[in-house]
Amino acid sequence: MTETFRWSAIEPHADSIMLALEHGYMDAMPIDSLLALADSLGAMASRDHSSNQLRARYHYWKGRLENKRHNLPTARAHLKRAIAISDSSAYPYDAMRFRYLATVFSPGSIINYYSVIKDVESFTQRSDDRLMLATAKLDIGHIIQETGDLDNALAYYLAADSLYQSAGASDYHVKTSLNNASLLHKMGRIKESDAILDMLRHDPVAISDSDFYTSFLSVAYTIQGDSTDLLNAYRRSLRQPKRAHRFQEVLTDMAAMYLAQGKTMEAERYASEAIDSIGDGGDIALRVKAAGILARTQERLGKGLEALSTRRRLNADQETLLSSRTAMEIRNLENRAQIMKYEDDLRHKTQTQRLLAAVGALGMLSVVLVGWMFLMHRLHNHKMQIANYRLDLEKERRQLVSSAAIMKEKDNVLDAVLHDIETMEKEGKLGHQERQQIEQLVKIHLSGKQERDSFSVVFDRTNPDFSRELRRLYPGLSEGDVRLASYIRIGMQSKQIARMLMIQPDSIKKNRQRLRHRMGLGADESLEEVLSRI
Repeated sequence: MTETFRWSAIEPHADSIMLALEHGYMDAMPIDSLLALADSLGAMASRDHSSNQLRARYHYWKGRLENKRHNLPTARAHLKRAIAISDSSAYPYDAMRFRYLATVFSPGSIINYYSVIKDVESFTQRSDDRLMLATAKLDIGHIIQETGDLDNALAYYLAADSLYQSAGASDYHVKTSLNNASLLHKMGRIKESDAILDMLRHDPVAISDSDFYTSFLSVAYTIQGDSTDLLNAYRRSLRQPKRAHRFQEVLTDMAAMYLAQGKTMEAERYASEAIDSIGDGGDIALRVKAAGILARTQERLGKGLEALSTRRRLNADQETLLSSRTAMEIRNLENRAQIMKYEDDLRHKTQTQRLLAAVGALGMLSVVLVGWMFLMHRLHNHKMQIANYRLDLEKERRQLVSSAAIMKEKDNVLDAVLHDIETMEKEGKLGHQERQQIEQLVKIHLSGKQERDSFSVVFDRTNPDFSRELRRLYPGLSEGDVRLASYIRIGMQSKQIARMLMIQPDSIKKNRQRLRHRMGLGADESLEEVLSRI
């Protein structure tokens, strides 16, 4: 039908409607106009009782447009009908598009979503459908970025952007460029990020899309810090239909900007408005940021009781956020490992298929090659068993590091609370007796022996031979030396170790020197490297 879409021809008028729907969707045509086009396609399908495929395409577009209207149950019902009546063998492109959208509606597990999109990538690459190929690469990039593999994610984003440009999809190009600028900034590639933002700032396509340009201004402020961008984003947001999360980000940034400028009352107003907009079910990280600003403004304005109440809610949100981030980091590591395993299996499958084809072609060498394939398969299974074992160990190690991080962050939060309580007492905003009561409650939760013992159990489980081997190599070490070596081995900082051992941070330096002496290390030997090799 066109160089960018590969719908097989059915009937000329219906084919032209399909093409109009594709371009209308790309060009952000009003939803009512798109629905009218889809209904025209449905009317044609109703008149032509012999064309199930035309009816399948009608249901596909109705499902896609109902999803755009945030009516997911109806969208799923239409798509289910499209898949049921479609002839997938005669129309493989239709089957691919239907399956892709079904996965977007109900992605399931991350590896299921990833595998479907990889299939779409492979299909669209063979069929030279550049727009769908770009979309698939963009989605793969999103998944990979969530797992923390930023370099690989950027490669997919840049490939998608190049495809959008070659297909003449300028609006998709500017949106992908903004995404690339954010990722490059996150990776520390500031000059490249700034260059993209400077290009978008004067791009006619970006400027013509009012809603997108508001998002651009908000992102540009976050990256470059120009308050003019933030003020413009705020004014434009007030004139446009509000996108809740973006507006909450703008409000929070406005509060932070005014706080930095010393305009406390304005900062308090915007922070309060942001928290009210976010509510209890919104973005907890954004709520923590806004609440932190609000608490500081209340303290500056002498609203001691309100500040104390805000900090109580803030501390509860911070603990929740820390736990959720730790769980997310572990989940992302597991997802990344699953994706790596999938890619390894895919490469192995491809290699196997090529080898099987070679077996058929070579004839006389078939027995030898089949035997070699059997050995390769067993070797692969053995490697996968080792990989799974290493994955389990890595998960345990990540949990160990996460436990240390949680204890560190919890103590930092509680230390900050103690400092704020002391400041409030000095300023006469809190009585001495009230301060003592609160301090006692806080100090109960500071890291102590119970957390140290729990930490030791997890360490021994993930490093079962470390202590025994360390004592064998250095029999003169004390129990305290072995415990210190364990903490250094997993990368804990001196302040964290001091809390675990319940001693002053300055004592850790002396203990490290004593440990080096007993291990007989030279001045040019790294204690961390020696311990990591045991």
